[in-house]
Amino acid sequence: MSYTLSPGAIPDVEPQVEAPDEWRQNLSVRMICPDCKEDPPNLVEDPQAADVICEDCGMVLSQRGIDQRAEWRTFANDDQGNDDPSRVGEGPNLLLNGSQLQTNIAFGDGSLRSKELHRAQSKANADKGNKNLLQAFKQIGAYCDSYDLPNVVADAAKHIFKDAEDSKNFKGKSTEAIIAGCIFIACRRNKVPRTFREIYDMTHVSKKEIGRTFKLLESMLAKQDKQSGGKAKVIGNGVVGIHEAYQGTVTTNPDELCSRFCAQLGM
Repeated sequence: MSYTLSPGAIPDVEPQVEAPDEWRQNLSVRMICPDCKEDPPNLVEDPQAADVICEDCGMVLSQRGIDQRAEWRTFANDDQGNDDPSRVGEGPNLLLNGSQLQTNIAFGDGSLRSKELHRAQSKANADKGNKNLLQAFKQIGAYCDSYDLPNVVADAAKHIFKDAEDSKNFKGKSTEAIIAGCIFIACRRNKVPRTFREIYDMTHVSKKEIGRTFKLLESMLAKQDKQSGGKAKVIGNGVVGIHEAYQGTVTTNPDELCSRFCAQLGM
């Protein structure tokens, strides 16, 4: 609401609303045992039971307390005592099969029996399918790193390889050929195309075999996208992956390669 002031009039000062005080913990409050009333109090915290106990009379002052301290963690195996204080496991890898919730037997005191138990349990829990996937993912990462391909290309190639393994349409096909085809498609989809000759130099798979595998992979991906009907894909264990409609790749144009070749030649 606006007012018109007469000449020489002084406007009234609007009252300022005081901001509420910020909450601060009252550090002057001390916990004293109501039974023995010792001052200063002799209180101890039991971390296992999450209780606060008076050491003089044994009275429990609080129960089920929440530990506000930081969780123990281990970085890059920097623990020299061969003990792992971490109380949480790593997150699941959506590119692998199974729940990945297996437990491991630690080496313990380092005795021969502990090592044998650890080795036996590792063999019992080993998933052959995941082992092959991990080897392929490691190889894809090594190829992409050696030719300075971005991480997005390596990740896309791993996803395509996982789809190829799940489809069961490539049994008897060379793993090297599938990897070469996955990298070729991943490069095209992420706008960093490579020629068949460059993929051959990278993986030592013949250009003819790369071409065959490339066509099979494209046909598989297009069929999967048609069957899904544009819906999100369930990767496993109820985890829903990000859907990306497959778009068939097109032949690489020379102008897409010229800039990179000129940069390599220093032109």
